[in-house]
Amino acid sequence: MTKMNNLTINSKPETIEEIDIDFLIFDVMIIKAESLKNRKLFDYANYLEKQLLKIKNREATLDLGVPLK
Repeated sequence: MTKMNNLTINSKPETIEEIDIDFLIFDVMIIKAESLKNRKLFDYANYLEKQLLKIKNREATLDLGVPLK
């Protein structure tokens, strides 16, 4: 911790959780399997699966924009 003209700065590094993309793809596949009767939800899950596979295969990058706080 450093003090600069009545301003306190906490220099603890934030920990970032890592999530394996395979788990996300697996979850989307479960949603697809459970939504066979709901065509709209199935189509959206299919779209998400294709996008996640593009990211996994490095055919696309994930733009997170401005990080949420």
